[in-house]
Parts: sequence; C-alpha cells; structure tokens
Amino acid sequence: MLTNEERSLQARGARLVRNEVYYCISQWMQYAIDNHNHIDAAGGDCPVDVDDIRYDEECNDCNGTGYLDVDETKECGKCENGLYVFEIFEWWAVSCWLAGKLSEHGEVVLENEYWGRQTTGQAISNDSVIESICKETRRAAMATRG
Repeated sequence: MLTNEERSLQARGARLVRNEVYYCISQWMQYAIDNHNHIDAAGGDCPVDVDDIRYDEECNDCNGTGYLDVDETKECGKCENGLYVFEIFEWWAVSCWLAGKLSEHGEVVLENEYWGRQTTGQAISNDSVIESICKETRRAAMATRG
C-alpha cells in the first residue's frame, strides 16, 4: 500500500508528464538515424546531428582510451573507442524546461527538446529521473514559500 507521500509523488509525476512531455518521436528519430538524414516532422531540415545521439562523453572506466590496461590488450567493452554508447529505447519531444532538467540529471537530450529515454516498459511518470525532478521541484517550491 502506498503512503500519502508516495501517492503525492505519483500525482506530481503524472502532472509533470502531462504538461511537459509532448509526444513520442521514436519512429521519426529512428528514420533519421537509419538514413542519416536531418529531417523534421514537417519535412524540413533538422539541426540534429545523428552522431550526437550515440556518443556523449569519454568512458569513465577506461578514461576515453577504449582499453582497460596500458598495453592496450584488454578492451573496455563498455564503450566504443573510448566513448560511452547510450542505449536509447524511446525518443520523446519535451518542453525546454524539462529538457534542461533531464540534461542536469545526465539524460540524453538533443537540441533542448528531444529526450532519449533509456528505459521502457513503465509509465514515464515512474522513471527514477522524473521522480527525482519532482522531488527537487517540490523542495524548491517549499523553500521559496518559507
């Protein structure tokens, strides 16, 4: 059975998703990735570089080398050529505000409006990152009220 606090968190998460997550763009993004095209839903040019989708930063395990040892005999396995590979399951168009919050939490966000969701199979409002954002915004709101 859920506590009042857990029910409140779920309600805030559902409200955040309803107001800040616009629509699923997974098929559109997959088409752009597969065809290495830069298109948008209206058929015009899109500034999203598909290479930015797969790679973000140097792998922490191998410090960006791609190898776990100095002799470069044992490959890292958690990255490609020293760059971390994100496993994106879904793409969502989101508000700029939510995109900024997701980015602060280390989520894949492109052009400050496309979120690469790295989980699937549950309501977005139940994602740990959404719950964290809800908790943070609640604390910030409580602090401003005094």
